[in-house]
Amino acid sequence: MNNRMTELVALARELRSLAMPTRAALLDILAVANTDLLATCCSGEASQEHHLRILGDELGYPHRVVTEVVSRFCRLDLTDYSLKHEDARIYYVSADPLTSDISAWLQGQYQSHAIHFVLHNMIFRWAYAESAVYGVGIENNTINKLCKGYLVHSNLAFGSTVELLHHSFLLTWPEWKSLWKLY
Repeated sequence: MNNRMTELVALARELRSLAMPTRAALLDILAVANTDLLATCCSGEASQEHHLRILGDELGYPHRVVTEVVSRFCRLDLTDYSLKHEDARIYYVSADPLTSDISAWLQGQYQSHAIHFVLHNMIFRWAYAESAVYGVGIENNTINKLCKGYLVHSNLAFGSTVELLHHSFLLTWPEWKSLWKLY
């Protein structure tokens, strides 16, 4: 976990400096916090509340925001989803060619233009005209796995929010700055 944390903190710092003045709470918090502090917060030690308050005061974020961001980072971003992503990709690639036009299916499910992606192990839709991210619930497990596999195969699957923000910045997704405000 520590290597992953170190990599994500380094990426957050780099991305934060590249994208200035655009800000995202997650990037601000990771850029300022050191990995020892994050490790303490992720371990659930009693002293974490004190550290999170100091961090929030330093950055000008409410304690609630800092707590939510760090909690989500520890719970979700530090988990390794690579095997699940690879499993879905293999499932998609080996699927019947008639079922593999998932891009058209995903776009056809919604009226607005959107970018679909996998974050952690869930499918989301960035509806940039609305500046909103929606979870995409697909009850059919076969279609869900095909969609995930398609998105992994299309380099639209991210194990962490930092990687999602990095990708949206590098490829200049429509309204990426609005996307960042959500994180």
